[in-house]
Amino acid sequence: MNRLHIYTIFLILCFGGYITKTNAQSFPNPATLSTGQGAQGTNDPIWQVSDWFYTLPQSPLVLGYLPAYISNNCAPGAWVDPATLPPPVNNGNWVSGSDMICTGVIGYRFFRLTLNLPPDCNGNSLATQGSYILYMDGYVDNTLIDVMINGVSENLPNLPGGSFSNGTQVSLIIDGPWTPGVNYVDFLVYNGG
Repeated sequence: MNRLHIYTIFLILCFGGYITKTNAQSFPNPATLSTGQGAQGTNDPIWQVSDWFYTLPQSPLVLGYLPAYISNNCAPGAWVDPATLPPPVNNGNWVSGSDMICTGVIGYRFFRLTLNLPPDCNGNSLATQGSYILYMDGYVDNTLIDVMINGVSENLPNLPGGSFSNGTQVSLIIDGPWTPGVNYVDFLVYNGG
């Protein structure tokens, strides 16, 4: 079963300074970026998921996506319980596809986070890599293969990796480059069956 639980550490850097409510820029509130913010058995309000692929899929930008589904029902207790994580990172839950296939699938799937970003970060263009940095931690049922921004691999260290056990999270530093307006952060996950 392909599952993903991402939570944001409440630290987003905006070119050398922390983003606060007093800044004029309109960046997403990190508290809203975690997966599974809703009731079990409902659709996630911001995360989306692609279909399954049995070979490495094409660019995530040309695929169709549906809302991710919030559920721990395939193996209750087998994955880290997000509620046991320390605050403030305990505000989300696991997500998967609405197909809820629990066993036997070997393949790939993208999980997508959409960010709507302003053109600059404290006067520095978002197109400059490192002007806006998103720190994320997460757990993956099986393997996190790649993280892409707008279809381009971030070539992040510590991949492949991750697990669904407490303390085995993948820590990610996603630093762009970003574009003004809509940005897609796609997490490619592999399920070994």
